[in-house]
Amino acid sequence: KVLIKAKQPKRWFNPLNFLSLIGNILQISGSALHLGDARQRYSTHLLIGFGCFFSWLNILRYLQYDPNYFFMYSALSKSLPTGIRFMIGIVPIFLAYSFFATAVFWASQRFQSVSQTMYTLFSLINGDGIYLSFCDLMSINFCLGQLFLYSFIILFICVVQNLFMSMLTKIQSEDRKTEGEKRGPETAAKPLEAKKDAAQQAIKQQEKGFLEQKKANMILWLNEAQEANEKAQKQFDKTTQLEIEMAYKRMLLSVKQELEQQLK
Repeated sequence: KVLIKAKQPKRWFNPLNFLSLIGNILQISGSALHLGDARQRYSTHLLIGFGCFFSWLNILRYLQYDPNYFFMYSALSKSLPTGIRFMIGIVPIFLAYSFFATAVFWASQRFQSVSQTMYTLFSLINGDGIYLSFCDLMSINFCLGQLFLYSFIILFICVVQNLFMSMLTKIQSEDRKTEGEKRGPETAAKPLEAKKDAAQQAIKQQEKGFLEQKKANMILWLNEAQEANEKAQKQFDKTTQLEIEMAYKRMLLSVKQELEQQLK
């Protein structure tokens, strides 16, 4: 018997399985409609297109075993609640700029309707058409057009995008921290053991180098002592030979003196 544990819902209810199921259903439905009535081109192409879209998203299941390749999906899934709240807080500001531009700068082709204004503002957020938008609004109202565009670009490019990037960075750091905690104390202790082994090896190498240096110093000291001993022995031999010669001369001198006395 196979029992589904309450602590493992993701193992049995993976969202990627639903994407695969939806993609297969859409592809089968689109293929059946195309075989049944080829004149229904738009609906058939729509179903087949969405089926291909979900099928390609299903490839993410093969990347989920490596966190380096699966980072985008995991980051989006974990940041989705925070991202939705963040977008809800930004939408009123974006709509305020959209309605204001439509009401004030309607003479420009870029701001003739609310939808056209939203397209233009979204392109400005991505850095597209900034110079042309400045030219259009400055021709309508020089001061107000500049104030509107400068405030919108500074707010949404310099503030909103940086806040969103910092949110993703924070989620990534928390995700890595939780993964490190889930791996357990054994895997967490591996870096410490590696550092300990490296320190022990370094100590052994230092001791080995110290012993080799000590051995070299001892050999040098023995060589110096041997050289000093040889020099002392040579000096002793010289002094001994001189003393013998002096004693021999003294003995000859004393013998000569005794002979002279006897002759007298």
